[in-house]
Amino acid sequence: MNIERERVIAVIKDFSDGLLAEKNGGHVTPESSDARVRGVLRQACERVGVALEDYTRALADDPVLQKLEHDAVVQAVAGSVDPGPNDAISRESPSGQPGDLTKSRAQN
Repeated sequence: MNIERERVIAVIKDFSDGLLAEKNGGHVTPESSDARVRGVLRQACERVGVALEDYTRALADDPVLQKLEHDAVVQAVAGSVDPGPNDAISRESPSGQPGDLTKSRAQN
């Protein structure tokens, strides 16, 4: 059976969300068993209404979907590789040198 690309993406999203939920619950780690991860994937397929075999075949036929799944799983389990500029706000002065944070910055 040929499934729509949008449904495959929906499974990838649900799979990633499931892994993240398991990770936050302390159940999935980068060293987790394949059986546990496959269980999360099976549940994602069931929720979206896609047979696991059809999902696997769709990934095998589309390298872009393979990459999307890979990246989504890595981000869910390992975390973002680029947390963004707001992840940790620097307390350094613009010059890169530690500044006296007790002084007012307005000089004029």
